[in-house]
Amino acid sequence: MTAIRIAVLSDLHLDIRRRHLLRSAASEAEALAAYDELTEQARRTANGADVVVLAGDIAGGTAGLEWAAATFKDRPVLYVAGNHEFYRY
Repeated sequence: MTAIRIAVLSDLHLDIRRRHLLRSAASEAEALAAYDELTEQARRTANGADVVVLAGDIAGGTAGLEWAAATFKDRPVLYVAGNHEFYRY
């Protein structure tokens, strides 16, 4: 039997975090750097995994799909939509 390593991430709420960072940061550049660090944390969490499971509430609409494609280019991603993916969409 072959072992498969799975990284599970959920409830990242990237759209909400980005808005919060933009409102609270001293500058837009600082806010975007903090957002990029969130993406790096997700990459580190998934490091060594064979597949990434994004288990809902990643970001609204298709933004989470676009983020996942850019963030985890080197491995398959299973994206399960949560209720936040459908807000205003």
